[in-house]
Amino acid sequence: MKNSSVLKFLGAGLSIMFLFVVTPHLAAQTPPGWKVQITGVRVVAPAPEGRSNLRAFNWSPGITVALLLTSPEKNIISVAKDKSKITSFTDDKSTDLLAAEPGTIDYSSWLNSDSAAGKSVSVEAKVSSQPAKGAAQFNLAGKFLVETASQLTNIAVENVALKVGSQFNIGQIKFTISGVRLQGKDFVLTLQADQDLAAVSHLDFYDANGTKIESHKYSSSSWSSAGSTSISWDFTLKKQADQATVRAAVWTDLKSIEVPFSTKVSLGL
Repeated sequence: MKNSSVLKFLGAGLSIMFLFVVTPHLAAQTPPGWKVQITGVRVVAPAPEGRSNLRAFNWSPGITVALLLTSPEKNIISVAKDKSKITSFTDDKSTDLLAAEPGTIDYSSWLNSDSAAGKSVSVEAKVSSQPAKGAAQFNLAGKFLVETASQLTNIAVENVALKVGSQFNIGQIKFTISGVRLQGKDFVLTLQADQDLAAVSHLDFYDANGTKIESHKYSSSSWSSAGSTSISWDFTLKKQADQATVRAAVWTDLKSIEVPFSTKVSLGL
């Protein structure tokens, strides 16, 4: 089965219309029910010497292929970017687009945000290489390591002091409040944990009267060193409080699954 879409690519002073036809080759290796679909392709040529402001899309040179990853049943909780990889990326002129440097997998939609998890996520496969002149097709293969889940349980921790250094546990996960500050009218909390937080769907805060405090997780960062991991979440709260009850929704049936894929994109001028 083939899917056709029309995309407009803008180069430096050049407008080109591509018709791209996606031909999946997934049945032999992708787990039953899983789908990996190409939803977009972007090719950016190097900017003229010394004129980086003329880059197409204001983007770095190279090729980006957007893929929609869909689970048959459970929600997709995370995609392990460091364990997902592009194993092959060529054009129909036999150009090895991974020869210069390995490609990367990145998100083009957010995971583990305040919104509910879903069965689909958009990811991007990127390479910095350029296709051969006249190339009309990309051949792409790789694998995703995906965490899925479907069951949530609720955990409440009462009387959490909202101050730097305060600690609380959500199940086996220990959180430390590493930052507290006012940002305009908002009360900002930074929570830090030294382990993976994929199991935590979301956190809510309640005041001493049991009233939910309007809050939003607006940023997340992580870093690793010598085998250890640290993750920080930043929340804005619409009400300042000295202490709160923290209620968490936690996934109880996390499962990792490897999803290989192999597909083609034909570019018809």
